[in-house]
Amino acid sequence: MTEAPGVTVRRQVIVNASIERAFAVFTQRFGDFKPPEHNMLAVPIAETVFEPRVGGHIYDRGADGSECRWARILAYEPIAPWVTGKGVATYDGHLPGEAAA
Repeated sequence: MTEAPGVTVRRQVIVNASIERAFAVFTQRFGDFKPPEHNMLAVPIAETVFEPRVGGHIYDRGADGSECRWARILAYEPIAPWVTGKGVATYDGHLPGEAAA
């Protein structure tokens, strides 16, 4: 695989929810919206697990019980940067358009 040097990918999703609610949905129901075709296992994904703690992982569990860990949780609190895979999705604790307190 060849990686392009200096490439930055930015994606923004605006939701009509409090910071706490958005964080809870993201962490507790991650497998509900992760596309099942994003799969590095040799079998279909039975579930995606988000371990809710610093040092935890995000991993897929296959229908045969196999597992593929693909992210490590570096921070776990609603105003911390959200970390997935190799990248960091920064989050400053304010929804776009909200004034900082």
